Amino acid sequence: YHAQFSDVTGLLPGNEVRIAGVRVGKVKKIALKGKLADVTLTVEGDRRLTESNIIALRYRNLVGERYLAVVEGTGSATPLKAGATVPLAQTRNALDLTVLFNGFRPLFQALDPKTVNDVSLEIIQTLQGEGGTVDALLKRTASLTTTLADKDAVIGRVVDNLTSVLDTVDKRDGDLNDLVTQLRRLAAGFAEDRQTIGRAEERRVGKEGRSGG
Repeated sequence: YHAQFSDVTGLLPGNEVRIAGVRVGKVKKIALKGKLADVTLTVEGDRRLTESNIIALRYRNLVGERYLAVVEGTGSATPLKAGATVPLAQTRNALDLTVLFNGFRPLFQALDPKTVNDVSLEIIQTLQGEGGTVDALLKRTASLTTTLADKDAVIGRVVDNLTSVLDTVDKRDGDLNDLVTQLRRLAAGFAEDRQTIGRAEERRVGKEGRSGG
């Protein structure tokens, strides 16, 4: 099969093609056709792509390795003929990790390298829909901020940064609806968590004041 992309930065021949996380094929060739990248890919065995399939370029790990994920879209389940092309409207570019992680910089700066790597991978997997939920990610990051000296300030900067990231992603690619939705939920969740932490801190200070009196 062939698939059209506007950006395949980091994708290489030999990279995997996956369905539901299972390797089913590989990228054979990448060629430039006009302003688009034409990716030739194989699907092994008796598996077939369908007219409703969407092909998304995703990150395999933090080193930057990529793979193509075949996901179910809406529309006809009619199998595509061998050699058919999946149009640009049914492909999705990868996340811009630089823009995304800039939003989390205040949090990352306060964590040790291993925790940063763990959280970064969890963020990628959540926003790519590969496991975990936004709610679980919020609980994970909220638990991390409890060890920081200035929790409210850290979360506040993350909220501000994610709002900026959201604006950037929204303007750059109208097709990334799922990512925009996830980021909106993430930013809203952090904002709510910030208020919760603030109320908890007020109660703590109030108790200390009464104890001291």
